[in-house]
Amino acid sequence: AIGAPKPGRIVLPLKVLIVDDDPDFHASVHSFLKSAGYSVVSAYSEREGLELARREKPDVILLDIIMQTTTDGFDFCREAKRDPFIKHTPLLGVSAIEKVIGVHYPPDMDPDLFPVDAYLSKPVTPEKLLAELKRLIPVGVQ
Repeated sequence: AIGAPKPGRIVLPLKVLIVDDDPDFHASVHSFLKSAGYSVVSAYSEREGLELARREKPDVILLDIIMQTTTDGFDFCREAKRDPFIKHTPLLGVSAIEKVIGVHYPPDMDPDLFPVDAYLSKPVTPEKLLAELKRLIPVGVQ
């Protein structure tokens, strides 16, 4: 078709939705993601995150576990995986849950509890976060 994008064409900027109740985390991550060429949308609660995920259609969702309650991130995942509009959006868990509960939390420990596509412990370096985002973006979009 005339004017149709070529397959495999880069569609920028890629959109990242951050779902985390920590404004400092938003500020620091927003800053380096913008400088890396990403578009960033911020949500500060599970509910707001789900609403924005449906409306904004991000390429990737960065998701904290503990927000207003200790289960918000888990609840977000379960809801997202049932929602036809967001169930295919890659989820990157980014949390300090290990520091809060005092136990190492491997994300593969219970994939039904927190079904994310990847997991990073806070604090996370910009390099590590950018590497995970590049890995998680669907191939057809890169």
